[in-house]
Amino acid sequence: MHVVEGELNAYALTLYGRRVIGLSGAGKWSAEWTPALQEVKNVVAWYDADAAGSSGRSKLADTLRDAFGVEWVNARGLVRPLPPETDLNDLHRAGTLARYLEAVPK
Repeated sequence: MHVVEGELNAYALTLYGRRVIGLSGAGKWSAEWTPALQEVKNVVAWYDADAAGSSGRSKLADTLRDAFGVEWVNARGLVRPLPPETDLNDLHRAGTLARYLEAVPK
């Protein structure tokens, strides 16, 4: 399962056959959604490389760690910062998103 900022980024990942949760902003993850991820094989979070993205990454990682433990996060949680001043939709339009997706599980 991929977690991203924004609907366009979520749409871009669906074009590559990925399951996605699109947040309306970097800090919008809600702890009440966390139990739905327990049976997910991997969680890949893509956040912008800015202050809001850093805060959002931390919030998601902390929530997953609190709910499932450090071992779960280490085994299943992947948090990917994006290159500065870009997002997944930018990478898709540039034709480079597939390369980023090769490095992470579906």
